[in-house]
Amino acid sequence: MRADGLTPRALVRLDAEIARTVAGRDRIVLAFSGGLGSLLVAALARKRCDLQCVVVGSRTSADVGAALVAQKFLDYPVTVLSPSAERARTVGRRIRSADPLLPLEDVLALVPLEFVEEHHPLEPVVSGFGLTARTPSLRRALESKAGRCPGLRLRVSHSTRAPLTRMAEAAGLPVSFIRAAPRSPLEGSGLGPALRALARSQKVSLDRLLSVDGPLRENQ
Repeated sequence: MRADGLTPRALVRLDAEIARTVAGRDRIVLAFSGGLGSLLVAALARKRCDLQCVVVGSRTSADVGAALVAQKFLDYPVTVLSPSAERARTVGRRIRSADPLLPLEDVLALVPLEFVEEHHPLEPVVSGFGLTARTPSLRRALESKAGRCPGLRLRVSHSTRAPLTRMAEAAGLPVSFIRAAPRSPLEGSGLGPALRALARSQKVSLDRLLSVDGPLRENQ
């Protein structure tokens, strides 16, 4: 296993953050993609409380497929939420309305997490996004959720996947899960193709589709 001086310290800090997040709780809801960040948070959190992993995506999406594999081989309880493109658009508009300066790419990246939070309003939703969000603007957007995005403030490089991979190795995650190809929340969930198809059907750009004053043919 490759390791450097940073990896053990980062893993200890991440574990401590998760311990604080789940303290006093019998169960947490984890916004789960089956990707490396959510797998690492799940592995550390499950030592302390029960998990309910909630994955957002179409039934044929990469995220749902990966989550179901984790359910089978790691015994993670998984619930699947499959929003329509119209519903995803509504959630995206709400994110954009709250932060009009947030780049479109970051708005779209936040849609699956926001959707899980919407479906669990009475429980704090934990996410592995703090470990995988790379752009400064997206990380700033997640600051309001820092307590539920463990790893957001770790001093690790986000320009490469190597530190996260080494933390996952140190935590004992199976190699087959660690080596899975990274994917964005939008594409991994399958919401990207669905939203682009909706934009084409309405003859507007994706940016215009999610504009707060864009087409209003909602189907919620």
